[in-house]
Amino acid sequence: MEEKPMLNSPVELQSDAADEFAKEVISRLNASHDARKALNSMLSDAVKRDLESIERDKQRFTALVSIFNRKTFGAAG
Repeated sequence: MEEKPMLNSPVELQSDAADEFAKEVISRLNASHDARKALNSMLSDAVKRDLESIERDKQRFTALVSIFNRKTFGAAG
């Protein structure tokens, strides 16, 4: 009696097309990772450059809110 192959057993153990596909996917993932790292670095650098002006704006905003509250509610301080 002839033995039939099992349904889940691989017919081929290695496929050149599958290997090429896997290499292409890994290459694209690596490129995507590098692009994300570059973007994060660029955004981080932009924030660091603007940090001083952001802090100055926060102080001005806090002072304006304080003035607004005093004028609106008549609170001392």
